[in-house]
Amino acid sequence: MIKTTCAAAALALALLMCGGTATAAGCDNACLSGFADRYMDALAARDPSRLPLAPGARYTENTRSMKFGDGLWATATGLGPYRHHFNDAKTGQAGLFASIVENGSPALFTLRLKVVAGRITEAEVLVVRQQTMGAFLKTDATSVKPIWDEPLSPSERMPRTEMIAAVDHYFDGLNQGNGDIVPFDDECVRTENGVQTANNPKGSSGAAMFPDHPELKLGEMTCREQFNTGLVKYIQEVDPRRYLIVDEARGLVFGIFMFRHPGTITSVDVPGVGKVPMMKAALYPFDVEVAELFKLKNRKIREIEAEMVSLPYRSRTGWDGGAH
Repeated sequence: MIKTTCAAAALALALLMCGGTATAAGCDNACLSGFADRYMDALAARDPSRLPLAPGARYTENTRSMKFGDGLWATATGLGPYRHHFNDAKTGQAGLFASIVENGSPALFTLRLKVVAGRITEAEVLVVRQQTMGAFLKTDATSVKPIWDEPLSPSERMPRTEMIAAVDHYFDGLNQGNGDIVPFDDECVRTENGVQTANNPKGSSGAAMFPDHPELKLGEMTCREQFNTGLVKYIQEVDPRRYLIVDEARGLVFGIFMFRHPGTITSVDVPGVGKVPMMKAALYPFDVEVAELFKLKNRKIREIEAEMVSLPYRSRTGWDGGAH
């Protein structure tokens, strides 16, 4: 006899809602993915009444608190082919990167759900639109890289605290311009807003960002090499760092982070190159909220996928009360 199900109802209803196994502890991985898929179906129908919302459930979109039915709920017109699930059954949180269509325009979408006793208590959304991100947006992905779903062997796994600590070094290295303190795999690949921004042999020319130094082709560099140029230090703070989903079996860490750009670093002394003027896009104060997923393999950061939106400087997250 099932004591507790995802919907706190009959088994058939629980499986229908969750798309997986409902256990006494809550939803398993497939169950949480089922909640995220149900959310997407409701969004496409513009009908939040289709969701099992808990009383007082909270919703934010690009950090702003809204009512379910407001914002993207009123403008979404379709779902794209890309859908990347990642979940944390221990904390009852579901994560999703997806492509969507909004009034005929393609966009990227991040979703975080908190599920308690078969009800959604929190929904946090980022919508990445061409209107705000310009050319730094590609929406043509159709499938998830197999590496994301590859399970780790028991000897390759790390405790949750160590996984989070490894990713935290990434943000420390970003602030310091020091890739040597980050446990990067040499094959580390980073994709941001659908654009591969590290270890990309077809990366964009450095001339666009650094006209006086076209040899600085950051997109072609490894993750470590990029950090070691120091050109990432214009991101002077990553605060808060909200670690939300951890999957030890697959080596996944997901969080939503606020990148602070004061605009005060106007040049950087790049090793072997000399003084390089900072790119114009970094010469004013602004924030970027980044939803970022890391794959740790052999205790090193092997793959990174991120979606991000620009915000006014010193923005709040909408969830500043702490962990979820």
